[in-house]
Amino acid sequence: METYRAAGFPCPLYTNPADHLPDVITPSKRDPSAKHNEAIVSPKQQAITDKAITAAQTPITIDLNMGAHKRLAQMANLPLNPIWHKRVLAYFTAKIIADTLVQIPVPIIFSCVVYFIVGLQPLPGKFFLFMLFMALCSLAATSLALMISALCKTANMSVTILPMALEVSRLFGGFFLSPANLPKYFSWLDALSYAKYTYVGVSLNELQGLTLSCADASTSTCIPNGETTIKQLGLDYINIGGCIGALLAFIIFCRFIAYLGVRFLKN
Repeated sequence: METYRAAGFPCPLYTNPADHLPDVITPSKRDPSAKHNEAIVSPKQQAITDKAITAAQTPITIDLNMGAHKRLAQMANLPLNPIWHKRVLAYFTAKIIADTLVQIPVPIIFSCVVYFIVGLQPLPGKFFLFMLFMALCSLAATSLALMISALCKTANMSVTILPMALEVSRLFGGFFLSPANLPKYFSWLDALSYAKYTYVGVSLNELQGLTLSCADASTSTCIPNGETTIKQLGLDYINIGGCIGALLAFIIFCRFIAYLGVRFLKN
């Protein structure tokens, strides 16, 4: 708030500072000084620009026409009613491949930013393992959504059930309720949570081999290494390989059920 006031743009009362920021950095249309900032294009400059655009249109048009004719010639050789055209497996396989190729870059970029901002161990092996878990977690969430949408008959039903499934996976993901403190009657929900395997795998990846300094500790309850935290939270009931295997099995199972739903339940 002091920063806004010092800059000459005090935040109004009962206004969110985050909402006030776009109003501050956006120039007002009523400000007469803003007109002077606009570039004035002379008729001569406009004529030069139009001439350059006209000259560039010819090769672009030729390239587009040649590409279109080439693609039409290739499509003419395709059969009218190929066997694979109406098969569910062909459609489902193409959808899975296309969605995966689009989805993979997102967790990779996320890992490259978050890993170093958080300050995790700067080791190449641990970094790429963290990236792998982020990718598997993203694919698992997408697989769960795909399975539910394939099993539900209407879109309204799927958007009602999916948030509930995601919330259960989040609540039993290990962050809010560690495996050591989990009641036995909730163990089956814990086993079905894909977020739990991601959380445990990332935690084991970071805490194993981690040494902490207790020199500046203000209390006597200092944790000297990551192994202590692993035992306290009960994260040692499964290893990193088991977490990766569980996530892969979850992805394969959900996508197989989704295929069956598309094959037998959808028209």
